[in-house]
Amino acid sequence: MIKEIWIEEDKYIVDVSYYTLKKIKFKKLLEEVKKIEENTCSIVAINSDYVISLINIIVAIQYALRAFKRNKNISRMFPIEVLLYLAGRREISTTLEYFSSNKIIEDVIIAIICKNKDNIETMKNKLIEKFRLKESEIPINVEKIKRIREFYNITNKEIETTFSKNLEDALVKLIAIRSAFLSIT
Repeated sequence: MIKEIWIEEDKYIVDVSYYTLKKIKFKKLLEEVKKIEENTCSIVAINSDYVISLINIIVAIQYALRAFKRNKNISRMFPIEVLLYLAGRREISTTLEYFSSNKIIEDVIIAIICKNKDNIETMKNKLIEKFRLKESEIPINVEKIKRIREFYNITNKEIETTFSKNLEDALVKLIAIRSAFLSIT
């Protein structure tokens, strides 16, 4: 999913995708991503266990960019700031525990944030080649929905108030609201 985000007068191009890959320790993946990352772009790798939609990551990126632009960021590191907004929490250690683990993974969400589309394509191709990534859709199942609801403390009453056509849409809205709340606290 490629989106254009404007933060005041600055334009950013964001590519967020869910990938499957060969088994790798998440920390090892992060180390290798840092080697590929260039000054022109930021790359954020996210454990997909607590993500229901790429839309929530784009919302988190937008809030993180705005926080950095206004010098109101919680973390000194942009990828961690994105994870904080995704989690809707200020606690770095708790957020990293859920979204950046040391377990062995077979899937990952990667967000690439650049000022132009050419750099996005270059970075994406490097990552796909390095890790043999295969783009796919985020798998959603009952267990994952339960895990997400517990992590975000989402109640049935909240879900009802969204007037969404299904549970997945309601969760996307409610997680986006948690990102918004973090930006105003």
